[in-house]
Amino acid sequence: MSPPSIHFRLSPVAVAIIGLLLSPWPVLAQREEPRRLPPVQGMAPSTANEAYSWWLSQPPNPIEPAPGQVPAPAPAGVAPAAYDVPVATPLIDLDADVNEPLSFDAPRDGVFQKIVFNATYMPGRTFSGLGITDLDLSTTFAFPIPSRDHPLVITPGMEAHYFDGPSSPDLPPHVYDAWLKIRTLGKINECWGYDVAVSPGWHSDFDNNSGEAFRITGYGFGAYTYSDTLQLVLGVIYLNRPNLRMIPAAGLIWTPDEDTRFELTAPRPTIARRWYADDCTEHWFYIAGELGGGTWAIEQNGVNDLMTYNDYRILIGWERKTIRGFTALAEFGYVFARQVSFDSGAPDYDPNDTMMVRMGAKY
Repeated sequence: MSPPSIHFRLSPVAVAIIGLLLSPWPVLAQREEPRRLPPVQGMAPSTANEAYSWWLSQPPNPIEPAPGQVPAPAPAGVAPAAYDVPVATPLIDLDADVNEPLSFDAPRDGVFQKIVFNATYMPGRTFSGLGITDLDLSTTFAFPIPSRDHPLVITPGMEAHYFDGPSSPDLPPHVYDAWLKIRTLGKINECWGYDVAVSPGWHSDFDNNSGEAFRITGYGFGAYTYSDTLQLVLGVIYLNRPNLRMIPAAGLIWTPDEDTRFELTAPRPTIARRWYADDCTEHWFYIAGELGGGTWAIEQNGVNDLMTYNDYRILIGWERKTIRGFTALAEFGYVFARQVSFDSGAPDYDPNDTMMVRMGAKY
């Protein structure tokens, strides 16, 4: 059976949302610039002893005065021009990187990294012909295997999908995904890095427990650091769906400044702008694209089948970040090119375009 075609129908709502990509995003509020050490000519010191040797200890090997010469007065305890800050101000820890920036996305110390919950709703029967409610929960753990710079990241997760309509074809009321993502990432050298993951999982309505319910998905990416603000990405995503086995993924990650981020890569290209920041919190607004759907083994009228749902989404979102704390997000989007297909050869079903709302939390 040839793969079913996907038809695109863009309503005026989709055109209006896409138009936002061409609109400039003003900055409503910005973080008050934190006190940072001015740049140092030459190689920057890496420890407190190097940075404050003039204060922590006497200069090594002082020059002895010639016989009969009056010794020069000891230097006053004043910071050199490159570190013109009060002596009592704690700037760095011993053996810490002097110029290490504060990061809102830094990994946690220890094995536990994060727990994530998202709820997504698309209105149903009378609005679009097919409503879907998605609930997903996942937890991430990281292990220093083989090292902290090249960790092994394990993410178990589960999703529940509840369908509202249609009466024909007769869809199951709910399907489920349970998976274990095994991921490793790191830098090969100063320019090249990698990110590889494989996700074995069980995808079914829990009535069809045949071998078709077990599927493996994954991805592999290589990233080249072109400059401090630009990374080039090349890779492949293995979806393992009957009508969409694999998609190439090439793009770039560009951060022209600390308030703007372009992640123009599959499967979720994003343009984000930071509108507010202080020492503890950041607020980001973004526009994103997303490939939705999945494949599940189902039982239909006592017969095992394989059902695939595909759609495409344009999202407007807001995310509140805290340093290693609670993160919240809200997204509103337009969903189009929706299609339901069956491996048994049953007729495809194309629901109408619809809207979606997503709320999420991460810790």
